[in-house]
Amino acid sequence: MSLKQRFNIVLIGIRKGIGGLAVLGLICGAMSLSADAQTVVTTVPVGTNPNAVAVNPVTNKIYVANAGSNNVTVIDGATNNTTTVAVGGRPGGVAVNPNTNQIYVACGNVTVIDGATNNTTTVATGGISGTLAVNPNTNTIYDLNNTNNVTVINGATNSTTTVAVGASPIAVAVNSVTNQIYVANQGSNNVTMIDGATNATTTVAVGTDPFAVAVNPNTNQIYVVNNESNNLTVIDGATNATATVAVGTDPLVVAVNPNTNQIYVPSNGNNVMVIDGPAADFTVVPNPSSTMITAGQSGTFTLTVTPQGSFTSPISFSCSGLPALAGCTFNPASVTPNSSTVTTTLTITTAAPTASLAPPFGRRSSPLYAMWLMLPAMLLGTAGLAAPKRRKLLSYCVVFILVSGCLLQVACNGASNGGSGGSGDTGGTPAGAYAITVASTAGATQYATTVTLTVQ
Repeated sequence: MSLKQRFNIVLIGIRKGIGGLAVLGLICGAMSLSADAQTVVTTVPVGTNPNAVAVNPVTNKIYVANAGSNNVTVIDGATNNTTTVAVGGRPGGVAVNPNTNQIYVACGNVTVIDGATNNTTTVATGGISGTLAVNPNTNTIYDLNNTNNVTVINGATNSTTTVAVGASPIAVAVNSVTNQIYVANQGSNNVTMIDGATNATTTVAVGTDPFAVAVNPNTNQIYVVNNESNNLTVIDGATNATATVAVGTDPLVVAVNPNTNQIYVPSNGNNVMVIDGPAADFTVVPNPSSTMITAGQSGTFTLTVTPQGSFTSPISFSCSGLPALAGCTFNPASVTPNSSTVTTTLTITTAAPTASLAPPFGRRSSPLYAMWLMLPAMLLGTAGLAAPKRRKLLSYCVVFILVSGCLLQVACNGASNGGSGGSGDTGGTPAGAYAITVASTAGATQYATTVTLTVQ
């Protein structure tokens, strides 16, 4: 299915701040930003030429990389008190693993700061200052190198592995939900995708001079700003399909708010483009779409769920429009795509008809049977009054009449039943063609799919 995206773009004027680190209280409206709501709380002095910052939301600590003074300023978010930690030469990037309280600083190699003690450890990587990312779920760190590869650091042991990427890698981002890593290669105009589980790679072409990359883990969309072509490449993480959005001149950075699904791209015209990202979605396709069974059998359908924009919410199923004495089950009862196609099996059960036996003498034969019984009774009464010689003859007549009557009754009853053998079928799922509606529900999103069941 082709990627269909619609983007709404808003320009917001910005002013570039120079100097120390300003701590802002920022409130963003849904459609506009109120200048009155933005207030500078305080200014915190840090080192020389601060050019990167990261936050640990668990400990409320802020880490500022100072390229000019070769150190990191640690700010206590509760008091704004600071501590300085020495690192390698010209630190240009910093990332935090809130799960382990470890801080990673790119400075040629990678300096690891223990958030509890501020003690440091150096991991040799030969990387580029300012380009590293952390997957907190797997405790893995990705640092770009000058030799067109990425050093993968095991956060538990600090052991390393090297993965080859494109020419002149300049930016890296991680989708911690799908465990996919995205490296923007400035020299080859593409993005290398690394599978975090296997370190296998895939390449996707983007615009000219890709300079930065960001990920929305909720929708599994990847955003790459292309500096020379002045546009934004949007990669669908589920299919690797791409779309292009024109932005301002000379874009260098991109940021994503996963909660509002909005993307921010500053440009050289002193403004920021705000882009509404595509909503995640899914489709459900049955196979087969129709089947024919005999009453008492079961019909099965495979429902294939394909995410669009990596729909990652659980999807449950139900059915309606079933014939009488039929039921439906799904195995599994719910599925979660997680950026890949998943299936569930719908089974519709039906009931077979049951056989019933008729009495050997039908209801209509009861009066006739009574009449046959009355005739022998009358003869017996006559025999009791007759002379002894004639009594024996009358007795033989009674026996003959009884036997003949029984034979005639059975023959008549068989004829009245039409040779059916005295049995018939009742109950069971009625024959016919039925349109069964399958509802696929994920939160407020629900889609209906129809399958046809023909019962013979």
